[in-house]
Amino acid sequence: MIRIVIVAIFLAFGTSAYCQMYKWVDKDGKVRYSDQPPPQDAKQKGVLANPSLASPPSGETKGRTGVAQSGNSKGPVTQESFRPEEQTALKTICAIYYREKKECREELQRLCPLEELVAGIGGNAKKGLKVDPRLDPNYEYRMELRGTELSISAIPRKPGLSGLYMDEDSARFNPTGPARASDQKITGSLNCIGISK
Repeated sequence: MIRIVIVAIFLAFGTSAYCQMYKWVDKDGKVRYSDQPPPQDAKQKGVLANPSLASPPSGETKGRTGVAQSGNSKGPVTQESFRPEEQTALKTICAIYYREKKECREELQRLCPLEELVAGIGGNAKKGLKVDPRLDPNYEYRMELRGTELSISAIPRKPGLSGLYMDEDSARFNPTGPARASDQKITGSLNCIGISK
């Protein structure tokens, strides 16, 4: 009986120590999460009693600007709300979508593979992408045609990056993995400058 009590005490203390998480704002204004106490120069400090109900750990939030880690943002989410790697991926899916829709589907009546988008659509070197999306270390790009509906996805290769999706209706994002048509919208138009020739 005494062994059960001792084990219960160790489990109680072990669990409470394990569950303590700290949240603070660093000197650059970024929200951080850790199981270690925040540094003395932290702007706002707090203790999260149950980390399973809190935002993701700092490894997934590091460097994020504007976009809430949970997917629930405060106010509209624009292209500028994302990290530089995500902004580049948004430009890329925008450029792919534009080239596919305007030049491949409308002019050639077909879907162009990424190889052709890079080399030049229909053999025209001026109609293509400046950047080869297949070489992006952060994202894998996929095109899908269902009936007449075209969609482009940027699927993160690294943890902590938002999944991105674009179709005829809108661009969308998912901060925790691949994005779909049902995820949160990115407001405003996307800037594709610098990706297309």
